[in-house]
Amino acid sequence: MIGRADLSPDCVILISDRAGNPILWRRDFGRGRLAYWNTGALFWKVLRGFFIQTALDTMDVGVSAIAGFAMFHIDDFPTALSDARLEPVTSEFQDLDWNGFFFDIWNKDMMALREKHDLKYSWYTIMNYDDVDNGPDADLSAPESLGGRQILQQRFARIRQFAEDDEFGFHGYNHEPMTDDFWPDEATLKSKLADARSLWSDCVPAPLPTSWVPANNWYHADHVRTLKAVFPEISVVCGLFSTGDPAYGEYREFGPEPWINELLCLPRDTYGYVLRPDVRMMMLSQIAGMGVWTHFTHPDDIYDIPTKSGESKNCRNPDTLGWRASNAAGQPGLLSELDAWIAQVRDTYPWLEFVTTSRAEAKYTAHINNHVEVRIAESQIEIVSGSAGLFYAKTRKGKSLVAGAGGEIVDRRQIEGGLLHVVRCPAGGCIFLVQDE
Repeated sequence: MIGRADLSPDCVILISDRAGNPILWRRDFGRGRLAYWNTGALFWKVLRGFFIQTALDTMDVGVSAIAGFAMFHIDDFPTALSDARLEPVTSEFQDLDWNGFFFDIWNKDMMALREKHDLKYSWYTIMNYDDVDNGPDADLSAPESLGGRQILQQRFARIRQFAEDDEFGFHGYNHEPMTDDFWPDEATLKSKLADARSLWSDCVPAPLPTSWVPANNWYHADHVRTLKAVFPEISVVCGLFSTGDPAYGEYREFGPEPWINELLCLPRDTYGYVLRPDVRMMMLSQIAGMGVWTHFTHPDDIYDIPTKSGESKNCRNPDTLGWRASNAAGQPGLLSELDAWIAQVRDTYPWLEFVTTSRAEAKYTAHINNHVEVRIAESQIEIVSGSAGLFYAKTRKGKSLVAGAGGEIVDRRQIEGGLLHVVRCPAGGCIFLVQDE
């Protein structure tokens, strides 16, 4: 690693590690510019957006097409039914059990958050939590299987509010990942997916699903092919983007599913209610690279707290935060944290359009199929595109863009070393003028 003392005085250090070692710096050479990443970690997908912005920063004017949408997924709703009284909810809502909290408090607050920030939700639903017999000798007439219909109807009947322009997607028959370990018998899988289709048609107040979120974000090749055979309407699979094991369907790119190209992968990246540093990095990189943010959360995250021994590894609520109220340490509740997170996104990226998954599929497909040419001259840039779209346009310090013919500037932000514009271009050509600030 190159040390700080090894750099020439005209190097501008943009990122350092906790020990003060330079990770990224920039140096101007006349009218040229060099950026250097002092690390081998750029092969990780989670840093891709930062790399793309670095490349734009080296140009006199850097232009990159972006998709401009955000997906907000809520997995596991309506939840399973339970009369359990569990912390930390019990301390805050003493009269409410699991059902009362989720269907009265949580549902109401999430819908108010949706209205406040003009969000769109995609809800992902399990058909039958209770039937987990996935083996080759599964009894299809067992009470756990036959009772699924009535319980699913009860779960949907408990929902107080949902918006007609949201959508419901498929999260599986039960919450067992669709992998060899959990579904060893294809015939059983196919039979229970057929039951899931029947349950959906009879009990879910929404059209048959067009998107699927795998339980635990895991799936195998044969299983996803079986799913597609039973649910031909499903065209999108939403696993994980920058984390996980590709052998389990994780760490997926946006684009065709490698195991069955008829499905489009629109993977999720960030998660939860709290904008922690690692999640912030994931979100910033995804928006910087693609102009896209894909997020998911679960209603029951609040209950996933450290054990009595203090073990908090992999807990989704490691600080035992409440919902509306602050906890004993004075930390805001999960609702306040999520509200502040979305408000920050709305303020910083006002051009991000929150859409349902089916709408995201259409927007991504239009974006990736758009034919674009960018022509950069001394005093102007021309963008010619087959369809309307958004673009990042980065200018160096002292320079700015002005809309010339056809396009519009929808956002302009001061960044280190210049300005980052977001411009909207219609189909055809448009011109932006490069001027002194």
